[in-house]
Amino acid sequence: MPHYKEYIPVARDRLLNLFYTDKLKVAIDSNQFNGIKSIPAAVEYLLTGKNCGKLVVRF
Repeated sequence: MPHYKEYIPVARDRLLNLFYTDKLKVAIDSNQFNGIKSIPAAVEYLLTGKNCGKLVVRF
């Protein structure tokens, strides 16, 4: 990211401001994937575009 390093402080401050004023929400998808064997299914699910937020694979 050396090409964009001059933008990092401004972007960081903007994102932190949004987070601290509750305008930026973290979402975790409700689908559950458990174990290393579920990783292919989790990746396939991501590629469908049906996920909402982050996807977690639990070990």
